[in-house]
Amino acid sequence: MSVLDAIISEIPSLPPLPQTVQKLVVMLNDPDVDIDALAEVIQYDQSITTGLLKLSNSAFFGVGGTIGSVKQAVTRLGTKNVFQMIMTTTCGGMLKSPHPGYDLAAGELWRHSVGAAIASDHIASVCSGPSQKASAMAFTAGLLHDVGKVIMDAFVGDQFPELLDRVDNQDVGFNEAEIQLLGIDHAEVGARLAEAWNLPASIVAAIRYHHRPADAGEEDVLVPVVHVGDSVCLAMGLGLGGDGLYYTPDTEAMTALGFHSEQFDEICGDTVAKLLEVEQWFEGL
Repeated sequence: MSVLDAIISEIPSLPPLPQTVQKLVVMLNDPDVDIDALAEVIQYDQSITTGLLKLSNSAFFGVGGTIGSVKQAVTRLGTKNVFQMIMTTTCGGMLKSPHPGYDLAAGELWRHSVGAAIASDHIASVCSGPSQKASAMAFTAGLLHDVGKVIMDAFVGDQFPELLDRVDNQDVGFNEAEIQLLGIDHAEVGARLAEAWNLPASIVAAIRYHHRPADAGEEDVLVPVVHVGDSVCLAMGLGLGGDGLYYTPDTEAMTALGFHSEQFDEICGDTVAKLLEVEQWFEGL
């Protein structure tokens, strides 16, 4: 079996996202989504409901009386906060593990992923043009943009010196070196995972092209959002790992979003502040 075949065969080994989460991703793309409808979907998933209520009543949010139902949580905290809590908790297990192949200590891929989710969500909300229409999915796309590393980790480690040698001496990006040596990069593996999880095509495209936005189609409006969101985290040193310094930001992606370097600096600061807040959500749980 080739290395490429071995990597692809590992994709089904990751457990799928819960059906509840898959439904919520689609529902939250509707700006007129009904709180009662959201609560009904969530409340039939015991694990997600338990986690949401526990988090809602944590030290960070536990003010103004105990939250005893999903509808109360959604009403008090807002649909965006509730969804972001659910996504961050659901994906926490696989993202918080150490990933030594990429030189990522425990929790570092989670910090990078959550940071990219926060930045992508912010960028989509303030940018001009069609990317703003996909803002409801920006958090999910940013959170999952590097999920392919969970699979690739076991295959990258032995090749890491050669990968860096190619980056240094052949003027290629780290993801291109992955393709040359392993037949596939973490972005493509992540996209195939997202397809297996039946996530919307816009999220799949954002994961697939987050290092090469120029290759995406014009309809893939989330791609530049997640590319720049990822770049924010790399610029701020959030979960860099061994490969983090070997990616080149695409300046045309920022231009396509209609904002400039001053806004990039502002988003960097806002992302770090929000990430610290999210980390406080989970303290003591």
